[in-house]
Parts: sequence; C-alpha cells; structure tokens
Amino acid sequence: MKFLNILLFIILFVSCDTSRGKRKVLGASDFQIAINAEFKDASTSPLLKKDLKKFTTLDFFPIQPKYKVTAILTKTPDAPLYYFPTTTKRTVVYEKYGIVTFRIDNQSFSLVIYRDKAVSATSKNKLFLPF
Repeated sequence: MKFLNILLFIILFVSCDTSRGKRKVLGASDFQIAINAEFKDASTSPLLKKDLKKFTTLDFFPIQPKYKVTAILTKTPDAPLYYFPTTTKRTVVYEKYGIVTFRIDNQSFSLVIYRDKAVSATSKNKLFLPF
C-alpha cells in the first residue's frame, strides 16, 4: 500500500508540472534572449502560426569579443538626406548623422550612421547603421 501511495504521489506531481510544453528562451547574450522571446511570443512575433510552433531560436553568429569595439563618432552637420526603401512601399528619410571609426586587428574602419528624420520619442536616441 505504501508503494502505491508513493507511486500515486509521483504521478500526481509529474502531471501537475506546468513547465512541460514550455520551451526555454535560448540565447548567448541578453540581446539574443530578448529577440528570441519576442519571436517566440505569439503577440509580438512576426512569424506565421505554423512557423511559431516549431520556432526555437534565431540563428546568430558566435559572439566574438574582438568585434566589440569602442568607436569615435564624428558628427556630420548639414549632411544630405538619404531616402531608404523598405520592404513595403514606404520610403524612410534619414539624415547622415556621423561617421564612426574604430580598429579591429590593427586595421582602421569607418562606417556611416544615420538618424531618422522623423524623430519621435522612441527614436530620438537611436541611430541606424545599414549593412
């Protein structure tokens, strides 16, 4: 009888486990975990229902510390505007905000960064680096 009670307790415990069926959000950094959580959540995911069911993680390149750089920003006031097409019929207007320069493996690199011309409360502190 004691064995039967223990067995019933184990079955009850296992059947009440609410974490079953819930997959852990994966990622090697806080950013990867956050973006994977966004894709996994049906209310925020751009994925179709059929794709959402089998989604586990986005593919990321391995994190390599040498690509974490400190860059110098040179602002470019009065620079021309750039019109970027989007994946929809919409075109967004950006101003050339500046040039960032940095070094990797003793080589110098420069990239142009942009700021959305239609600055909003959520985009005012964000810059755009197209690649």
